[in-house]
Amino acid sequence: MTGYIPTAKKDDELKNDNDENVEEEPEDPSMIRIGVIADTEVTLGLLLVGIGYHRQKFRNYLMVERDTPLSEIEEFFHTLYKRPNIGIILLDYPTAKRMNHILDKCKKLLPVVVILPTKASIIPYMEEKDRLRRQRQRDVYN
Repeated sequence: MTGYIPTAKKDDELKNDNDENVEEEPEDPSMIRIGVIADTEVTLGLLLVGIGYHRQKFRNYLMVERDTPLSEIEEFFHTLYKRPNIGIILLDYPTAKRMNHILDKCKKLLPVVVILPTKASIIPYMEEKDRLRRQRQRDVYN
C-alpha cells in the first residue's frame, strides 16, 4: 500500500506560492483619500484612526522629524498634491511653516490643505491668551 507523504516546503517556496495567489485589487478611483505629512506623534495617531494607506510602492503618509530634509518633504507633498484620489492633505504646524513658500502657490480646489496645531504651537498661543485674560481682569478692578 503506497500512500502520499507530503513534503515540507521551504519558507521561500511558501512565500512565492502566497504571492502568486494574491491578486491586487485595482484602486477605486471614486474613493477619496487623506494624505498626512506630520511629526511622528500626529502621524501615528492618524494611522491608528485608520487613515493610513499603502499600495504599489505608494503610501499616503510621511513622518517628519526635525532632521528630515525639506526637499524630501516638498517632493512627497507634490506627489500627494498631484494624485487625483487625494482629497485632503493634513500638515502639522511646524511642517507647514517650513513649507510656507509652497503652500502659497497651491490654488487647486482639491486637495484641501489643512494645518493641524500641535502642542508646541498651541502653548505660546494659550499663554498669550491667558496673559491677556489676566490683564483684562486687572483692568476691570482698577
